[in-house]
Amino acid sequence: MSRAVREGKKAKDIAKALLVQCGFEEIRSGVKAPGGVIVDFAAIGADGQEWWFDVSGAFTSTRPGLQRTDTLWKAIGRASVVHAAVDPWPRYVLLTTDAPRRNSAGAKALAAVTGVNGPVYDVIELLDPVDGQRLADQARGLTAHPAIAGDA
Repeated sequence: MSRAVREGKKAKDIAKALLVQCGFEEIRSGVKAPGGVIVDFAAIGADGQEWWFDVSGAFTSTRPGLQRTDTLWKAIGRASVVHAAVDPWPRYVLLTTDAPRRNSAGAKALAAVTGVNGPVYDVIELLDPVDGQRLADQARGLTAHPAIAGDA
């Protein structure tokens, strides 16, 4: 993944490569959800569960990913619309170049909507090996509980 960043790959390209590496199958791009939300990726985990992924950030920005307040609120808004409009609800994961800083207002807002029953199932930093392993475990159905976004 680090090599992909050095080669100038876009965050969405790296996100898709991560999904493949983690073991997700039937990966689709640009999926339109009820309510008009376009989801960057949809995929199927080993347990047959559908997962949707929203990619935020770039590797060239000074305030990348979900550290940008406007990007964070747009991501939370899209997740909330999907959560309200889609039944059965897919697991909705935010893939980002950078999560909000610990104890920041953004981290607290994200923690409030993240969890098994929230609009955001999990938040994964694209280049974080611990997050990548957690996503791989989720893809294989080995864990049902995400980390709380505010703890990252």
